[in-house]
Amino acid sequence: MTVYKKNKSKKIWVYEDNDMRNSATVDTEESVNADTDDAEIGLTQLDSAFRSEWQANGFPQTHKELAELESK
Repeated sequence: MTVYKKNKSKKIWVYEDNDMRNSATVDTEESVNADTDDAEIGLTQLDSAFRSEWQANGFPQTHKELAELESK
């Protein structure tokens, strides 16, 4: 019996997909920072995570900032 056939028959346990982008509840629950950060009010947890990523990477936060970057 080959090693491939031996390994094929084994059951392997893996973690369930826990990526927040695949979760419907994360996109409906309010941001956990909404109480302390006025910019987070009205954002979902998913929106909050994306906002944090955009800030860390220096993406423009407003349409005005975006227009200024495009005009340069």
